[in-house]
This record gives sequence, structure tokens and C-alpha cells, in this order.
Amino acid sequence: MKSLIPESSNSTLRELQSEVVSWANGLMPDRTPEEAFRKLMEEEIEEMKKAPTDAMEYADAVIILLDLAYLLGIDIVEAVRSKMEINRNRKWKIENGLLKHIKGGAE
Repeated sequence: MKSLIPESSNSTLRELQSEVVSWANGLMPDRTPEEAFRKLMEEEIEEMKKAPTDAMEYADAVIILLDLAYLLGIDIVEAVRSKMEINRNRKWKIENGLLKHIKGGAE
């Protein structure tokens, strides 16, 4: 099976998060999780809605999410792995055009 990640992507998620956090610490050492969350919800998500095929808007959202996880002390790599394990064990359905897990199974 072909990898979904291009071979040119030689950075791990942890390395990418480290790069993002280093940059953010240099620019905004006193930033708060609340500020990062507001920026994500009030600006970046809105920009993604306006330009749904613009990769740079997705990159902005990922940058903020990686920094936000750092600010909150969340190990994002382990959180994603744990959540994927949960998702693989759930049953899924499409409801109103959205993929949703069926309640009552593995939550």
C-alpha cells in the first residue's frame, strides 16, 4: 500500500511540534492557551471555510493546534495514537452527510 505521506516529508510530528513551539516561543513567549484557542476558532477556522482548498490555511490550523497542545501539556502524538485506537474499534455511520460514531459502543 502506498504511503499517504509524501517521502519528502522527513519530519516527525514531534519534530514539527518542536519547530513550531520554538518559533512561537520566540515571537510570543507569554501567549496563553486561551489566546491560541481563540485565534484558531475565530480566525483560522473561518479562513479555512473561506478557502477550503488552500493548504496554507490548514497549515495555520495545525501550527496553532501543535502549539496549543504544547501550552496545555498534552502529548499530541500519544493522544492521536490513543484516539485512533478508539476510532478503529468504534462502529460508524453517516448522518446528515457527517461521519459519526455510533453511541453505545466503545466510547
